[in-house]
Amino acid sequence: MGLNCRSCAKPLPDPFLDLGVHPLANNLCTSMDPHEDFRAPLHLVECPSCSLVQIDVAVHAGRMFSEYLYAPGTSQTFVKHFNDLAGAVTAHMPSQVADGTVVDIGSNDGTLLTAFKALGWRRVIGVESAANQCRRSNDRGIPTIHGFWPGSETIDQLGRGRVDVVTATNVFAHVADPVAFARAVGDILSIDGSFVIECPSLAVMYRDGTFDLCYHEHQSYFSVQAIRRVINRAGLVIYKVDSSPIHGGSLRVWACRPGRHVLLRDRKTVDEAIEAEIGFHGSCSTNARDRFAINAVHTATAFRNAVRSQRGIVAGYGAPAKAVTLIECAGLGMTDLAYIVDDNEMRQGKYLPGSHIPVVPSSALRDNRPAAVVIFPWNIVEDILPRLPTGIRVIVPMPKIRVIET
Repeated sequence: MGLNCRSCAKPLPDPFLDLGVHPLANNLCTSMDPHEDFRAPLHLVECPSCSLVQIDVAVHAGRMFSEYLYAPGTSQTFVKHFNDLAGAVTAHMPSQVADGTVVDIGSNDGTLLTAFKALGWRRVIGVESAANQCRRSNDRGIPTIHGFWPGSETIDQLGRGRVDVVTATNVFAHVADPVAFARAVGDILSIDGSFVIECPSLAVMYRDGTFDLCYHEHQSYFSVQAIRRVINRAGLVIYKVDSSPIHGGSLRVWACRPGRHVLLRDRKTVDEAIEAEIGFHGSCSTNARDRFAINAVHTATAFRNAVRSQRGIVAGYGAPAKAVTLIECAGLGMTDLAYIVDDNEMRQGKYLPGSHIPVVPSSALRDNRPAAVVIFPWNIVEDILPRLPTGIRVIVPMPKIRVIET
């Protein structure tokens, strides 16, 4: 069943991009039994009323987030990014650190809150829906509430109007009702508090053609204008926008309750971000959207040809969600990719949903040496290249297919 718009509740038109019927990208399988795969249509549609780009078929959050295998603490790129984010927030709000409270919604393994704790924030609390990640976070000394946001009991536990910083990194795009999510944040935010959101940038996704960022978890794809409309509907205001290279290009959006004093130089960043999006050759325009849809088909074909043109064993490095989208769209399987190595032990011994390509430890690169390796987490390719044996051809699929000789 199709949905009304997640932001303004107006009826949605037909999709502008139909990627087919896909498995849930982060739900790795424990066997090669095809009955383990839950599939749903993966369509992108743009609301004509408020411009929010979104998927038009929702999968219940419990299917996707009750147990979660992604963990940012396994990547030095993400550890550094979260250290930088915590530092930026601390520098922005120095007077609130000593007696301040930080809540991270979708806190995963507690990597971001660990950075805040190290900077001296008095109280850090996570909210996490995945039971396995909640246990990991609590085990490392980060108090974490198990549950989905928003929840009335969770709000009461945190205290209304008592939280100085609420963060939601790569989470806000995952929710079926972002307005309700943000409104609940407003309930716990203090008068001078900040709500800091990071999410992939629609403008950059359109510009670079990175359609592999499209999967069922990513229910919304935000431009600055679209996310500002969501935040305003929730009774909050955006007062600052930054960009970040994480995930190939993301927005860092700062919001607060109305009436809070904010600096003029911060307010100017919102208009500048909107102007920058328009300056990307109208990158959030209808023409850019349609080019993106057309290029997705060409890129999937080019990637398939690049893999199948290799002589010898082809393997993958990394099993992020974007790998599943790319493999499904390219029509690849176990005859094309012998295995995928991943440094996250929670993924090892499992199989990619849909294609059932085995996910194994990186020792496989030595024991069953491939002729070529596809780096699926292309956004951290510089981290991965030093880990590969020399003399192996490397295929980087995005933003533009390139082949590297090691």
